[in-house]
Amino acid sequence: MIKTNSSQVDKNRLIVLSVFIFLWFFIVMGRLFYVQVLNAEKFKKIKTRQNERIIKISPERGYIYDRYGKVLALTAQSYSIYLENRDKKESVNEIKRISRKVYFPPDTYKKILKRIKDGRRFIWVLRKIDEEEKEKIFSLELKNVHAIKDKKRHYPNMRIGCHILGTVNVDNQGLEGVERAFDSYLKGKQGEAIIKQDARRKVYEARIIKKPEKGESLVLTIDLVLQYIAQREIKRAVKENKAINGTIIIMNPRTGEILAMASYPDYNPNNLKTLVKDRRKNLAIELNYEPGSIFKVITASSVLEKARIDLLKPIYCEDGRFKYRGEVFTDHTKYTYLSPKEIIAHSSNIGTIKMALLLKARDIYRYERSFGIGRKTGIELPGESPGILIPPKRWSGVTQASMAIGYGLLTTPLQMLTALNVIANDGYLVPPTIVKKGPEIKERKVRKVISLKTARIMKKFLKAVVEYGTGRNAGIDGFYVAGKTGTARKAINGRYSTKHYFSSFMGFVPVKKPILSIIVVINDPQNGKYYGGEVAAPVFKIVAEESLRHLGIFPSYLEKKKIIFAKAESIGEKKGNETIKIN
Repeated sequence: MIKTNSSQVDKNRLIVLSVFIFLWFFIVMGRLFYVQVLNAEKFKKIKTRQNERIIKISPERGYIYDRYGKVLALTAQSYSIYLENRDKKESVNEIKRISRKVYFPPDTYKKILKRIKDGRRFIWVLRKIDEEEKEKIFSLELKNVHAIKDKKRHYPNMRIGCHILGTVNVDNQGLEGVERAFDSYLKGKQGEAIIKQDARRKVYEARIIKKPEKGESLVLTIDLVLQYIAQREIKRAVKENKAINGTIIIMNPRTGEILAMASYPDYNPNNLKTLVKDRRKNLAIELNYEPGSIFKVITASSVLEKARIDLLKPIYCEDGRFKYRGEVFTDHTKYTYLSPKEIIAHSSNIGTIKMALLLKARDIYRYERSFGIGRKTGIELPGESPGILIPPKRWSGVTQASMAIGYGLLTTPLQMLTALNVIANDGYLVPPTIVKKGPEIKERKVRKVISLKTARIMKKFLKAVVEYGTGRNAGIDGFYVAGKTGTARKAINGRYSTKHYFSSFMGFVPVKKPILSIIVVINDPQNGKYYGGEVAAPVFKIVAEESLRHLGIFPSYLEKKKIIFAKAESIGEKKGNETIKIN
């Protein structure tokens, strides 16, 4: 009887267990059917999100070259470091260990810690680092930190050409200069890589699924050697004169090609950590300033073109003090009578004003616009300022007089050099360019501004500036040089200062067939000198001499002989109403 009961119990247990196993099997199969059949796509996506990560791969950015094929910007191998945030406490600990080994910008460090706290699974730690930094990180043997190969922009010449080239951010987007202006041309197309992880979040595969496409290359008009000379000399000039900043531009006046464009202070585009806003400013195209006496080139050209004055007839310069409509204008020297040529050579404000007053306001304004004042030059660089040129209907009683000597308007150094090139090019304005070979860009239109006759007269005027006028310090042995000095008072709190100036010089060489035109602008020299002829003209001389030597341009024997003979001639000033004797 007992055996029968025991057997029945075992049988009941077996039935219950069988039913349980059947139900469990049915539930499991139902779940599998639900997951793998009814919601297969949904759970596949969840699995993919958990175990796979698609990241963007920067393409190889196009190279930038100088006019002779020397590399100015290239794309180098780098690494980007990322964190798999599986455990917040562990992740914070690993980031702290990395921060003791390599530099983290404070804001970047805080952002990473916040992302860890927010529970993000994939976090960029460092972007585009070199092999040495990568090895430092991986020497820590971290569990959750990994690396992927990346591309980094590199500027092999460091600071040389920084304001022209600009730089890029960590995503290879152009921020400044030609990097920004031609970003779509240079950057190429992004690729994609897939990162696969196992259940323990360990990466077991990193594979490119879409290859990045390399960007196009760009050839600039820049000459790397001339760029080096310009940057070296503007740095020296700014420091020696205890100035705020300064700029130099070297051009080929006949083609409009920029051979060098330098500003100081400068920066290293390889190091975004030091990219201070003020250092990024390209003064050659962004500096708005009242040019002072270098503007007399435009004034004199306009008068010669429109008024047709007698070049031999002297103009009374009021013994250095001239009152016009309640405003007093002065000269640095008490001149009596000067011819138009002497007025420019000695930079007489009063003589220039009297010449300008021979024209109607609308005529002088039209010529100023024609020379390119008050409008962008069209250079292929971002951030160019058009300057400010007020139309005659808004002029005050003394605007025409002030404007004649470079006040009451704002220009840029590139505008002024482009205007000077009109004289060098026998009356034609050639728009500047910085691109030798690249994407198709808008055609540059050469236009006539003044007559050949006026241009040739102006060449003689500007040659006299260097021979015996205010620009004697710009003279170069063996070459005839044409140029103009400028010393402009800076407006401080609405008043023109007697302690703060813009000192400048612009010129071209040789006079007959110009090969180079150069402008030098020094902002606020505080070393005891401030005249353009003292501060900027000597810089022009050094830059022009070295540039000519580099280009293999030397004076001929005949020209040397003529220059020596001209220097030997006596140039004296007679008293009374007679003019200075000029041969």
